[in-house]
Amino acid sequence: MLTTLVVVYFVSYINVNLHIPLLVSLAEEFGTTVGDIAQVSVAISLPWAFLAPLIGPISDRYGRKPVLLSGLSLLAFSGLLSSFAWDYTSLLVLRFVGGCGGAAVGPTGIAFIGDCYSQRERGRAFGWLHAGFPMGAVIGLPIVTYVIAISNWRVGYLILGVLWAAVVLAAYLSCPNPRMGIHSTAYLRSFTEALGKTSAGPLLLVDWIMQVSFFVVHVYLSAFMMLTYNLDLKQMAPILAIIAIGRVIGAILGGRLADAM
Repeated sequence: MLTTLVVVYFVSYINVNLHIPLLVSLAEEFGTTVGDIAQVSVAISLPWAFLAPLIGPISDRYGRKPVLLSGLSLLAFSGLLSSFAWDYTSLLVLRFVGGCGGAAVGPTGIAFIGDCYSQRERGRAFGWLHAGFPMGAVIGLPIVTYVIAISNWRVGYLILGVLWAAVVLAAYLSCPNPRMGIHSTAYLRSFTEALGKTSAGPLLLVDWIMQVSFFVVHVYLSAFMMLTYNLDLKQMAPILAIIAIGRVIGAILGGRLADAM
């Protein structure tokens, strides 16, 4: 199960960031600006931000596996159809649909770890889970970027859709489906219990600051490098990989430190 979830996070990175090395190319294709194309990040992240907190109590009540499979199926649908986007608006809408799927997948993967691993093992499991994201940056995105460089951007989204379809099958076969119990915590009360913990506020604030800071730099880095130093997609691929190596190391070592301390 953990291997499947790592792959889910691996492909999630490609899903969320595929448009970033394509900002210049997509802006030329659709006759718009780099800033406009960057709003694809908003189309993906906005539904995730608002729906993810609502998904948690649903998976608490009805089970992790149905929610995970539903989200993965939406992502596969979004990826495949994005390869046929005919204008800027259609790409935004299809990526928004993918964001809705991601909202179901992200928190459910974390909940699976909480359900299936003891407290002494969770740090290591979480470390590997979150290492899947930068592994997608080290391996997945550079490879897909190179394929796009020798073909076109539509092939990249087609590959993304096929990857998600394979992940749906893997999750169906490998992930357990524990019964959550009909008397699970009431929907609204579950938020009160979670946010009422003394550590919840500081952790949420620190995570928010980290995500915003990294997000802003990461989204525009490729376009900045390409426009300032006249780089192409093939030259950007190894740069993106080098940045991600640090994230892989940090995720794995951080999980082990959490278990040890």
